Amino acid sequence: VIRVEPRRILHDGLRKELVRQLCMAMHAALKTPPKLPLDALAAKIDGFRRSVEYVQDYIDIAGLKMWQEEFSRIINYAVEQEANRYLRRDHF
Repeated sequence: VIRVEPRRILHDGLRKELVRQLCMAMHAALKTPPKLPLDALAAKIDGFRRSVEYVQDYIDIAGLKMWQEEFSRIINYAVEQEANRYLRRDHF
């Protein structure tokens, strides 16, 4: 017997889609040459945050906590990738 937890599937799917949408928006705005001005990116990110905040009451999840965790994870990953590019040492 396989036990399916629909709430967990919904929560994981929401996280995954939030990360995907945030990454696509940030990539479009921050690549060279940028397709979006930074204020448009800020408005788009704020829209995602407000959407998660709105939905959290209907599906009974900690939406803003999820938002903060995922947004922090995206930023930390990008910073780590950027730092790794400059910290590589050639060993002779």
